Amino acid sequence: MIAIRSFSTVSQNVPNGSFENWVFNISGMPEPEGWKTQNDREMVFVESAEGQSGNFSACLNVVWDRMKQEYAGGYLTSATLFAVEEKYSGLTGYISGNSNNSDTLLISISLYSDDQKIANGCIAITSASSNWQQFNIKINYEQNIKPDKAGISISIIPAKGFHYQTVYCLDDLNLNCGQEPRK
Repeated sequence: MIAIRSFSTVSQNVPNGSFENWVFNISGMPEPEGWKTQNDREMVFVESAEGQSGNFSACLNVVWDRMKQEYAGGYLTSATLFAVEEKYSGLTGYISGNSNNSDTLLISISLYSDDQKIANGCIAITSASSNWQQFNIKINYEQNIKPDKAGISISIIPAKGFHYQTVYCLDDLNLNCGQEPRK
């Protein structure tokens, strides 16, 4: 009973952090509900794939941009700041995929109180494998204040240009309480 209760809380503290729900954006392309992507009819940067748990995950891709004549990396951001009720110590999730050369996945979280940024955390992931692996981001507080909102941003960034076939899949994003995120 306690495990189910804990799972219930876990799955709901990042809205659609399990990426199970998908909707159509203004361009008519699918994206995770509660998240923004740059998906349009010409290029799909973020798509659904098999999840670590549940049915789906969100996969960010590197795509050839015909207009710019270069590769561009996908991004995924929370559509709006979402409500939080705790002073969280970290953000965890799971990642899998295929990283080519120097393509890096950057995940950042910011927490706010009365629209003032009071905490943040960030991780740069430089490689991924086909097996799901947990990641942990420590949240650093600038002030000892309880937040009321949070936002998450995820993007593929290049060190020296993007590389075709880079894919990073994410699933089960969760904010953690306590001293340190679980490893």
